[in-house]
Amino acid sequence: DRFQRVCARAPEKRFLINSYQLLMKKKAAMKFLLSLSVLCGGATMGRGQSIEAEPVELNLPRIIQFALDNNLDILSAREERRVAEGLVTEATAGALPHFAVNSSYTRLDSIPETRGDVDNYSAKLGVVQPLYVGGRVRAARRIANEFNRSVTDGINNTEQDIVFTVQRAFYDVLLAREDLAVANDASTLAEQNLAEVKTKFEQGTARRFDLLRAEEQYSQSWADQLRASNAVALARTALFTLIRISPDSSIPLVGELSFTPGEVDETQSLEKALDNRPDLRQAASRLKMQEDAIVIAGAGMRPTLSARADAGYINPDRASVAEWTDCWSATVALEIPVFDGLDTRGKVAQERARLEQYRFQYDALKDAIQKEITQSVLNYRTAQERVAACQKSMTQSEESYRLVTVGYREGINPQIDVLSSQLSLTNTRRAYHRAVYEHVMAGLSLKKAEGLIYNEITGEETL
Repeated sequence: DRFQRVCARAPEKRFLINSYQLLMKKKAAMKFLLSLSVLCGGATMGRGQSIEAEPVELNLPRIIQFALDNNLDILSAREERRVAEGLVTEATAGALPHFAVNSSYTRLDSIPETRGDVDNYSAKLGVVQPLYVGGRVRAARRIANEFNRSVTDGINNTEQDIVFTVQRAFYDVLLAREDLAVANDASTLAEQNLAEVKTKFEQGTARRFDLLRAEEQYSQSWADQLRASNAVALARTALFTLIRISPDSSIPLVGELSFTPGEVDETQSLEKALDNRPDLRQAASRLKMQEDAIVIAGAGMRPTLSARADAGYINPDRASVAEWTDCWSATVALEIPVFDGLDTRGKVAQERARLEQYRFQYDALKDAIQKEITQSVLNYRTAQERVAACQKSMTQSEESYRLVTVGYREGINPQIDVLSSQLSLTNTRRAYHRAVYEHVMAGLSLKKAEGLIYNEITGEETL
């Protein structure tokens, strides 16, 4: 209503009503689409998975835990552990005995010249125990165990990404709330200025142009309020969608965007990254698995040794009498390959080439981590210096606005100085909050680069 009254007094600003209506339509459309995505995501949840009841309020630790419990990317990554456990079982099976029951019935067209019967039966239990298969089994078990560790690191990597993304979304909401507070203050200042100019105009000490300019500033500040309010709603919607809470939820978010200075050391950060980065551990695991893949490929030209035993009953018996009798046999088999057409040599060459590729990728990843640490440290230091500069600029703008306002009331400063000072104050406040936000995000980016953002939140030890 207040907004429309101002626009009624200034018909040339009526376009603001259209802007307001357009913003509301966009906001409603965004909420509808995000609500639909949550509903569709809920329909794809696995059996036994459900969204927990909405909490009374949400702070950052609770939001992170909510995301770790419900985010679909994490749930999908954790299922990979079951795949790894199956591979360990499969690799172990190569060293265990294999049992099988064999039975047969044969009908002859006539009785042989020697004693026998036209009906021949056999029922046996057999067991095969591999004794040596060229190192395949041990190598496969090492690969399976290493893959299991790699899967754990992959889950940790996904969790770190989610924790970082959730925190960024959370601080996006806090920044939007600070921008809204600045817009509210700017609107209040514009309203106060409009009241003063209106009083001066009625007293004949201000021009009609001054009054129109004050009304224009107030209308613009109200439009800025609408945009800031819409930004808060969109940021909340994005956060709630990420942690799978209804975007229309009215759960209050508890948190404050604050500046906490700190010191960083690039050398220590790099050491932490090389010790804790899950993607680097995954690359190291891939190297180990590939070394065992070469062993498996080379097993084609190694001897194999196995033992077999069978026990059961046959009819006719050994004397060709038509009656059942027991029987057993035991076999030890040794096979020594002589020439396989260079098949094994080709497979080994392929696996060794892959090993070299993985080594290059491992070294490239280490270089990338070092670059990421350097950039993160520089960004953190720059962001910290920028906060100090913006804080000083904001303090100067506040004092400047105070002096200009007093001067205007006493007839010393013109109205344009008041408007410029108000705009400068609003901009410096926004810049300060943006600088604090960037400092917080720079710290989070550094922790993520070190591979510690998830561990510090949950308090878990690095595996």
